[in-house]
Amino acid sequence: MTMKAFAWKFESDKTLEEILSELNAVGPWRWEARESYWYCDYLNCRPASGIRIRIHDHGQPTPAHFFQPSATDYTMQLDIDTQWRLRPNSHFIQRAKELLVKIGALNIGEIESYD
Repeated sequence: MTMKAFAWKFESDKTLEEILSELNAVGPWRWEARESYWYCDYLNCRPASGIRIRIHDHGQPTPAHFFQPSATDYTMQLDIDTQWRLRPNSHFIQRAKELLVKIGALNIGEIESYD
């Protein structure tokens, strides 16, 4: 499976748990909390086959040495299987950006993918 990634940075005064609660309240996708040695606690969503969205809290200590935390607290990455043949204005990309606005994310900006 070949993936194309889109990523954003954002700031929020909310905890990861509060963001999880808000994302599930606004829907339509179901989010869950996950943990990993590499990323620590993060949020994960799989709205369709071949689509994955993750939100990482970069305020946590993490062994992910390749990522240098900045003033940005969170990042969100959308991975799309190339089978979808999506343009940058696809439904999933637009919906992911809209979710950030709905949860009150601040200073949203595009970044390079980090996987």
